[in-house]
Amino acid sequence: MNQPDGIKRYKAEGSIESPECKINFPKLQPPVPHHEEVYLLRKLRKFSRWQRRYCVISAGVVKLYAKSTDLTRTRLEQEVNAAQTVTMLSFSQDSNSDTKTNVSTQGLDKEGVSSGDDSDDDDDEKESASNQSRRGRELQPLPSSSTKKPLKQPQGTVGEKTLSKAQPVLKKADWELYHMDGAIVSKRQVLPTSMSAISISLWSVLKQCFGKNLTRISLPVFIFEPLNMLQILCEELEYSNLLDKAAQEEDRFMRMAYIAIFAVSRYKSTQHRTGRKPFNPVLGETYEYVRQDLGWRYVSEQVSHHPPISACHAESVHWLFWQSLTAMVKFWGRSIEAIPVCSVHVRLKKRNEEYTWNKATSCLRNILSDSRYFEHYGEMVFSCKGENTLPVKCKLQLKPDYYKREGPDNIAVRGEIWGQVLNETDKAVLEITGNWTSGLFINGVCAWKPNTLPVNYEKYYGFTEFGLTLNDLCPSMQPYLPPSDTRFRPDQRMVEYGRLDEAEEKKQAIEEFQRSKRKQLAREQRCHVTKWFE
Repeated sequence: MNQPDGIKRYKAEGSIESPECKINFPKLQPPVPHHEEVYLLRKLRKFSRWQRRYCVISAGVVKLYAKSTDLTRTRLEQEVNAAQTVTMLSFSQDSNSDTKTNVSTQGLDKEGVSSGDDSDDDDDEKESASNQSRRGRELQPLPSSSTKKPLKQPQGTVGEKTLSKAQPVLKKADWELYHMDGAIVSKRQVLPTSMSAISISLWSVLKQCFGKNLTRISLPVFIFEPLNMLQILCEELEYSNLLDKAAQEEDRFMRMAYIAIFAVSRYKSTQHRTGRKPFNPVLGETYEYVRQDLGWRYVSEQVSHHPPISACHAESVHWLFWQSLTAMVKFWGRSIEAIPVCSVHVRLKKRNEEYTWNKATSCLRNILSDSRYFEHYGEMVFSCKGENTLPVKCKLQLKPDYYKREGPDNIAVRGEIWGQVLNETDKAVLEITGNWTSGLFINGVCAWKPNTLPVNYEKYYGFTEFGLTLNDLCPSMQPYLPPSDTRFRPDQRMVEYGRLDEAEEKKQAIEEFQRSKRKQLAREQRCHVTKWFE
């Protein structure tokens, strides 16, 4: 059959033929996939469409979380380094004259110390305006057994101050150590009232905090416990007897082992905690604690606001303990993660050795349920520097909680620790094993067992006997504490008494006062001057 001119004829060989020209196309062959791609494709065919989408989304979330964590850690480290290197602005002559005028108009208190306002700003938890009027009084040491009158202290000079994250230096010219004979040891076994139940959904409060730093967010008072971060740092000294053992130990490897066990023992206080958040300290807030029976005294201060840095110092006849803590605290839906950015230091006076270590990551699990618990994981690295001793190191691994099979049941393993003490050639000399919940062992020999818990501890926020004494305000102690002490915080005290409505009002007033204080300092181009640390 004849076809008209101009009409294409199609052939099976893959060519197109026309009266004008004939075009031949090569036969296309599919590419030969790599054997790994073939294996992967076969595996992917086993997944349904929604499963593949879930895997892709999960991988993306993990990448975003890793990037966010790295960026936040880098940003926080930069802020801390900037706070270390940048010199605090000193008062100008005009501001000095204004300050002297304000102090002279305010008058002196009974002890002859000015009662001006020396506090600074914080957006979270602050002291009320009534307490701020007493801020400027100097710290008075506790009385000795022979004299029951407070001792006056020299007025600290106001000048250029620098923040030190790694090694906060205590200004002993301003803070004279307490007389140990007159120290008052609290014997409190219970709180004034039991813990109040959380009647509001935590998710309704925390859903707005997803991925954010909780240290910079104002939270309702019902999720707080009646302790402060300055007191939490003091709680690390509950098992200070381990430092005494280390100071008296002749073997350098055993000294390192006791120091490492002391560093891990502080996590025991979190085992039965109810997951409540401690209060954030006010800039310039202080806390002091004396244990005559244990032979040491402790002082701490909030030295920076952004980033929030808490510095502490403790001293005994045998050792010195100090650190400055800042951390990233974030909410991730069902958990709250705290990544410390700090180093802890202990100096043994007799040996002239200084031990340094980092802290593990802490995470509060199951935050939206009633079965909340703390989990600590990561590597802790210890180092020792001494004039007459060879270098000693220690590495501890705090393992995340896991389940192991024992017969037909799955047993939860919590707080497992494994580590080694290494000599100068990185050869293992001692082995540390056990759990921070029940006890730790050095080469199989028990070196530490936790103290017994108080009666009805679950009704009092899961505090240990040591923790119950931290916020106790003895009447005989009040005249000798500065008004900046944590024990005088009204919102924290109201939470301890279970009066949450009043605590919320006090907390809001404190926050508003501190915002106005911050604006005032910005207008006057002034910076906060630390009282006890430099």
